[in-house]
Amino acid sequence: MPAPKFAPAELDRLLTAIILVAPATGLGTDPPRDAITSPSQTLKLEAWTALLGRAREQGVTSLLYSALEVQNLAVPSTILETLQEQHRRSVLATASIYYELASLLETFNRLSIPIVVMKGAALAKWLYPDSALRPFGDLDLLLYPDDIPRAADVLRAQNYVSGKELAAGFRDSYYSEMAFTRTIPPRIGVDVHWNLFVPLYYRRAMDLDWFWQRTEFFAFHSLGLNQRALVFNPTAQLVHLAVHASLNHQHAPRLIWLYDLALLLYRKQTEIDFAAAAAYAHASQLARSIFDILTQMQETWHTRLASEQLELFRPHAMGLRQRIAFALTAAPRNEARVLNDALSLPRPADRARYALRHLFPDAKYMRQRYAIRSNALLPYYYARRLVETTRKFFRSVWSAVTHSR
Repeated sequence: MPAPKFAPAELDRLLTAIILVAPATGLGTDPPRDAITSPSQTLKLEAWTALLGRAREQGVTSLLYSALEVQNLAVPSTILETLQEQHRRSVLATASIYYELASLLETFNRLSIPIVVMKGAALAKWLYPDSALRPFGDLDLLLYPDDIPRAADVLRAQNYVSGKELAAGFRDSYYSEMAFTRTIPPRIGVDVHWNLFVPLYYRRAMDLDWFWQRTEFFAFHSLGLNQRALVFNPTAQLVHLAVHASLNHQHAPRLIWLYDLALLLYRKQTEIDFAAAAAYAHASQLARSIFDILTQMQETWHTRLASEQLELFRPHAMGLRQRIAFALTAAPRNEARVLNDALSLPRPADRARYALRHLFPDAKYMRQRYAIRSNALLPYYYARRLVETTRKFFRSVWSAVTHSR
């Protein structure tokens, strides 16, 4: 007999309701308690299994575990045991990452390399009442572009290797980050950013100094190590978290990213300069993204912004070029964004290089990407890549057209 199907939206409704009722994870809101007092009391094992799987996908397993610990719900013992084990593993993993972060910060600080710790590693300590509630998988660090070579040398000396790129120098010229992976245990990933967002179209309109000017020092403690680093202040966090969830991850932000925003507004709202954030959003063509994601955050986590605060981000009338860029970037399938990004470059030579390198990367990348053992097979794989890319491009355009209706 086939397993029953559960709609993601219904699972999300149950997850958020269970989490919001618990004092340790609540946001001072009034969640729909009927989602707790009736359906969750009678959920069968199959439903709880689906709920657990959805919690894992959405990054809220630790929040769910913490919430269930203090609620009188009929939860199968196998589900609670699985949650407890996953939470324990998450705590151990994040402790290992924080120890590595403190060790890296010690070297960066000694070399006078300014670092902004971002996303999960920053939020778990700086924002959450208990860092165990905010799991994360890697470290995201923002550096000044001129400091990237020295930072890369530090990471390589600590047994990190960088990922492959389409062609030599392509990443430095057109991308916003470089991913490193540690080759020995613990196998930690470090994403070194010199810009905040992936889409070139939006990066060209952004003043990154705005974020650097809105940072504050924060001490990261781990197993006897105590190192300071910068984190974004509440105003910069609002813009960064909203745009990251919207632009970098298109139409389907995870529940944990929306919870980050809800918790930021719940705990730091009086420290946020909404007028400054909105002015930057409009100047950088980010208002639509922020307005949409804040609206979605309110609907998901029942957290309310003052109407005048939300209205600050309401987008102005967008021209055709802006509407196309937003549609391609926010579509469920966004491969066609490559063409949009290429057209955003100022020089024709850069536009051509950007587009062609996505179609025809250098041979080293192709051999790594497709595990090609013989150079004689390269023409076949280049042709295959061209066909696949063309198919994805048109599928992405159709996705943008239908999603934007």
